[in-house]
Amino acid sequence: MEPPEEREPEPQNRFERYDVTVPTPAAGPARRSAIVTTAGVVLVVQGLAWGIAGIALKASGLRLAGTSLSAGATMGLGLVVAAVFLATAAGIFLLRPWARGLGIAIGALGLIAGLFRVSGGFSTLSTLVVNAFVIYALAVSGPLFRRR
Repeated sequence: MEPPEEREPEPQNRFERYDVTVPTPAAGPARRSAIVTTAGVVLVVQGLAWGIAGIALKASGLRLAGTSLSAGATMGLGLVVAAVFLATAAGIFLLRPWARGLGIAIGALGLIAGLFRVSGGFSTLSTLVVNAFVIYALAVSGPLFRRR
């Protein structure tokens, strides 16, 4: 007489069926982290400030490096800089790789400009901190900006 074959017991319910394959979900879209969103908001605020300053300086003109700019040129410069800031912020919100590099460059230029006006008091300190934050936020969030 032969010994009985050992068989796996029949599953009692659907939770005991181990032969069922579970599909792996597809990777979802990259999500923007809070620090990247904050850096984008900071750039929006800076862009709006540049736009307002460009419009406000239209009345007085600007003296830059010994050269006096006309009122129209001053307003144009302010609005162009504002447009660059706002376009960069939009790219950061959409996690575009070019916006990360441009945001770091804008932050670096702002940091350098802040260092040249060290006698400005609190406004200089806040400018330095805000630009350093933008650089840090975009530098540490590199994987979010990878091309898909």
